Amino acid sequence: MRSVWLSLSFLCFAWLCAAYAHAQARSARSSQAKSPTAIKVAGWLSTHDWARADEALQESGPQTIPVLISIIQNEQTPFIVRLRALHGLRHFPTEQNRKFLLSIARDRRRHELTIRAAVISLARAFGSRVKKELKDFVRSPYTDVRAAATRELSRMERMVPGS
Repeated sequence: MRSVWLSLSFLCFAWLCAAYAHAQARSARSSQAKSPTAIKVAGWLSTHDWARADEALQESGPQTIPVLISIIQNEQTPFIVRLRALHGLRHFPTEQNRKFLLSIARDRRRHELTIRAAVISLARAFGSRVKKELKDFVRSPYTDVRAAATRELSRMERMVPGS
C-alpha cells in the first residue's frame, strides 16, 4: 500500500510541476504581447547573439517602438546598444517610426554611424516609400551615410526593377 501511495504522490507532484510550467509559459507569452520594459529590451540589444535579439524585437511588435526610442535618446546607454536599437526599428513600418528615423537621420549633430543606422532602418522599414528621402542622403557630408544610402537605393532597384 505504501508503494501505491508513493507512486500517487510522485504522479501528483509531476502533474503539479507540469501545470506550473504551463502556467509560467502562458504568463511569459502574455507578457510578451505587452510592451517590454526598457531594461528587458536593452538586455536583448546588449547580447552577443544579435539574431536572437532581433527575433525577440520582431516578436515584441510595434509596441516596442517607444521603448527603442527611449533607449536611443538616453545618452547614458552604451553607443552600440543605441545603434542596435536604431537597427531594431527597421521591423516596424509605422508613421511614428518613420518620423523618428527621419529626425535622427537629418540631425547633423549626431554621430555619423547613428545617422547611417537611421538611414538603413528607414530604407528597410519603408522601402520604396522613402526613396525620395534616401536620395537626399546620397549627398551627405559623411562617407558612411552616402554609402549606406546608395547601397539601400541600389538594393531597392534590384528588388523592384524599373522603379
